[in-house]
Amino acid sequence: MNTLQPSTPSVESELATINILCSKNPYQIGDQRFYKLLNELPEEIRSKIEHTKSIEKAQASLISKLLLREGFDKYYQPDHLSLDHVTFTRYDRPVYDDRTVDFNISHSYDLVACAISPGFQIGLDLEKIRPVNVGHFLKEFSGQELVNIHNAEDQCSAFFSYWTKKEAILKAEGLGLNQSLSEISFNQAGNEAEIFSHHWYLYPIPIHKGYCCWLASSEPIDMDAVVIDYQNIE
Repeated sequence: MNTLQPSTPSVESELATINILCSKNPYQIGDQRFYKLLNELPEEIRSKIEHTKSIEKAQASLISKLLLREGFDKYYQPDHLSLDHVTFTRYDRPVYDDRTVDFNISHSYDLVACAISPGFQIGLDLEKIRPVNVGHFLKEFSGQELVNIHNAEDQCSAFFSYWTKKEAILKAEGLGLNQSLSEISFNQAGNEAEIFSHHWYLYPIPIHKGYCCWLASSEPIDMDAVVIDYQNIE
């Protein structure tokens, strides 16, 4: 199985800054502006966006790459990082070709986010909290997880907390939803997890009211070093 291998934990990771850039997705970028921005991107990225089936997802994908470019320019300018060095794994996870940095992208409804780490692996997932029929997802949760969701004061928030944790881990692994969420086992506190004998650390990200967002990291990090940077990309 072609997955990204978690790195060995290091003391430096606790001091490293994780930059999370996010933007509202207005779904109102006109065709002329859309294609102007699209044509600024490297050919491989541009082609993937052009082949996205829905305009909403294409626009979210465009904004996410613009956020990534902004993050490279703003936080890694001395390293001269460029979207030209972004490649894709067999599961279409974008990665930096020499693993100088790792990054992960997520979007839900009208919010787009891009997290960038200085080398160690991360996964980011966000979801708008909304009514959901938990019965449609029974195979993705353990019996205890389903009990916890059922007993929660806010069942929707509890559902999306588990969901975004699990998907952040699979995205960090490089699998997306090509693997069942039920493969993931959490510790009692719910802030660490394992899959395929890989250990992941989990952090809640207060990204926006009404959204649930979790960050998975191959190394422990200091939450004081997580910077949320709100951008206005239109």
